[in-house]
Amino acid sequence: MIEFQNVAKSYKSKTVLKGVSLTVQTGELVALIGASGCGKTTLLKTVNRLGPADSGEILLDGRPVSQLPLAALRRGIGYVVQDGGLFPHLTVEENLELVLKNAKVPAAGRTARAAELLQMVELQPDEYRMLYPCQLSGGQRQRVGVARAFAADPALILMDEPFSALDPLTRAELQDTLAALQRHTGKTILFVTHDMDEAVKLAQRICFLENGRVVQYDTPENVLRSPADGYVADFVGKNRLWGNPEFIKARDIMKKNPSRISRGRSVLQALQVMNHSGVDSVLVTRAGQLEGVVWLADLQKFKDYRAPLDNFISQDYVSVYEDTSLQKIIDTIDYNISGVIPVLSHKGELLGYLTKSILLATLSKQYETPETQSERSGVI
Repeated sequence: MIEFQNVAKSYKSKTVLKGVSLTVQTGELVALIGASGCGKTTLLKTVNRLGPADSGEILLDGRPVSQLPLAALRRGIGYVVQDGGLFPHLTVEENLELVLKNAKVPAAGRTARAAELLQMVELQPDEYRMLYPCQLSGGQRQRVGVARAFAADPALILMDEPFSALDPLTRAELQDTLAALQRHTGKTILFVTHDMDEAVKLAQRICFLENGRVVQYDTPENVLRSPADGYVADFVGKNRLWGNPEFIKARDIMKKNPSRISRGRSVLQALQVMNHSGVDSVLVTRAGQLEGVVWLADLQKFKDYRAPLDNFISQDYVSVYEDTSLQKIIDTIDYNISGVIPVLSHKGELLGYLTKSILLATLSKQYETPETQSERSGVI
């Protein structure tokens, strides 16, 4: 766990960090994001004392970093910078083994560990271990840089915009690799980025810095839903929430007050409810609990309109919980079958409903622009 307690830092007359306080839990990947010069890289460097804090304290698992021996502190922290930061005169294997040597790994085990690290970042050891950094692509150098940070099995990894210089495809591949590594190893990672998409994709929590101060520190979902101010909102951008369906819940998009009826009513009354609401189904409830669905198609050819609904209550429907994500809904719903989709509480109470048109309208919001929104209000 990392605890920043009222951390301040200045360079000559310029104050870069102004009383920063936040906690990074063990096993979290936290993204530091903000405009250039906001203090994110400076904050990162206070942890391994590349740029010691002027005041305040940084604690690693309860121990002040200012009181730890510098060499031991840095051996216990992995560090990744842009372009990997590899030694150009050393081969890939030698770059990795140098870290292992400093970590007191016996010589006999270094080659095997280097090979294991290369496989971890999806590089074949026999193909890459004897190459020099200049013989690697940008993405390959960065993979080696990530492997080197993990080499001594540190509990904490610091990453300073490690993927910012890469092309979009390579960047996405490395983001996936890092996300998988973090899930597998449980490392605590502090990750500096200026890319909101990257922060949302990788981080469990996002810390926004502005002029050396924390302006919002929250989960990606809460940041997308409720930016703290205009500065954060500008980073989030319009419609970004709608482009991340895993953060949108059924309760966010459901229609309330669905057409409902009790099971003791008649076929005629059910038809009247459907006709009044302009729907092809009605939800059967008892004391607020969903008992089933009556479909218009099942009633249309039935002549005894006074008959009770009991024989027409169908269990052939798909329901979702209020906190089911849009991503899960669109992954599991059969669009050829599903009609109304009841939304329930975890106690089985009927809260609302979804339809295919609601889902499609929600997904389309990620493509809306101010121009398309204004078109609706005029004649086209």
